[in-house]
Amino acid sequence: MGRFARTVGAVSIVAAPVLLGAADLLRMMSERATDEVGTVGESGGAEVLAQSAAIARNLALYEGAAWLALAGALVTIPAVAAIWALSKDRSRAWAWSGLVLGVLGVFGQAVHLVGYYAHQLLFATDVEPAVGSQISTALESQPYFTVLFIPFFFAMLAYIPQAVGLRRAKVIPLWATVVVIATTVMFAVVESTLVSSALGILGLVVGLAPAAYGMTWAQRYELSVVTAERLDPAVV
Repeated sequence: MGRFARTVGAVSIVAAPVLLGAADLLRMMSERATDEVGTVGESGGAEVLAQSAAIARNLALYEGAAWLALAGALVTIPAVAAIWALSKDRSRAWAWSGLVLGVLGVFGQAVHLVGYYAHQLLFATDVEPAVGSQISTALESQPYFTVLFIPFFFAMLAYIPQAVGLRRAKVIPLWATVVVIATTVMFAVVESTLVSSALGILGLVVGLAPAAYGMTWAQRYELSVVTAERLDPAVV
């Protein structure tokens, strides 16, 4: 793996959770209609209408969330590849499990960008609120639409095999593995709130930072070997 690829991989490992977590925070702040934060269809048609109205009032925040979510989905691609590259030699099964779930998660994020963010922007700006509510209800009643959304949850679940693989490959310490897995479990139990999203960003960044460092360390090691070879080929 080249120097540029390793740099991109190291940055993306910590940047992906930051971007996606920030997007979630902005989304919830823009969707706050009264004292509740919800998702489309969570509390029926009335909540959908209130949510669309709230997004229309906070359109800049929601658009910012949508763009951050898009950036986070794109950055997840090199992050998944980098984590796989770090663990594939010493923990093949866990590395490939993390890669498969991560790839499915990227697909799920793409569906989420269109099926949630794009639709919500449309409902808040270009469609009558009552019509948007009807479309949301109709979409959620379609099994095909539901199945398309399932891989979205793999994006978070992928952190578990990735963390285990990195630990078994001796890339990250035990405490970092525990932090990543605990953060993932927290999201599965608590789901998205302002507090859980903020803690999620912190937990994933702290837990995955050693992996990002491991990627840069491997880069420095390769450069030192290349330099040694050039100075004295007999060294290697």
